[in-house]
Amino acid sequence: MFPETPERVKRGLRGAYLPFVTEAVPVEELVESLELICRSLTSSHATLP
Repeated sequence: MFPETPERVKRGLRGAYLPFVTEAVPVEELVESLELICRSLTSSHATLP
């Protein structure tokens, strides 16, 4: 949402329980998190028969 988004629209989005970002996250943090998830998934698959 943007600062100029009308309050009625904000309330409607909250009430609809739609997934949306409420705060900014630095790209570097997202990349690190995704890399950790990928490594975790890769290592767990390596143990499968």
